[in-house]
Amino acid sequence: MATIIVVDEEEELRDNLQDLLEFNQYTVIPYSTGEELLANLDSLSMDVVLLDYQLPGVSGIELIPSLKGKNPEIPIAIVTASSSPDTRSKALENGANCVILKPYEPADILQAVKAMLSI
Repeated sequence: MATIIVVDEEEELRDNLQDLLEFNQYTVIPYSTGEELLANLDSLSMDVVLLDYQLPGVSGIELIPSLKGKNPEIPIAIVTASSSPDTRSKALENGANCVILKPYEPADILQAVKAMLSI
């Protein structure tokens, strides 16, 4: 069973993602801040990471180097409400594998996770 890290400061969104992914047989480890993730990074085993772009403190983009430093092959999705081409290109240039736009459908998340697990 794949382990997915979800980092989003919005509790309801984070809980909904966790419920969706667990219902689809994934193990989910949720965090509300990038700092929480970084504090636990050395003890984590993960297969996919879903990062909110606009986290308080350390942003999703700023977390990518630490995640890639632990595992250069880890697939990362940036989740954002910004449909700006600059946001998308910045995420991809910094090492994200895909960008998921909010609001999204549950099927969008599941499709992205399945695609990243096959990388």
